Amino acid sequence: MVFKSELLIANKELLFHNEEKAKRAAELVIANAELLFQNGEKDKRAAELVIANAELLFQNEEKAKRAAELVIANQ
Repeated sequence: MVFKSELLIANKELLFHNEEKAKRAAELVIANAELLFQNGEKDKRAAELVIANAELLFQNEEKAKRAAELVIANQ
């Protein structure tokens, strides 16, 4: 026979576990939001790097043209 005190203890334990699960769920929601934000920031940084690389390529091509012009001018 299950005593009333045993049921009260079991109910308190279940309540505690449910509260812990709720806290953990809230932490996971926050962690997911942070990951989403960080992924957005990484995407922005990746786009900035693509633009910077294109600019460097353009500058290198301009330097090569200028070097070729200087070679011709020096001849």
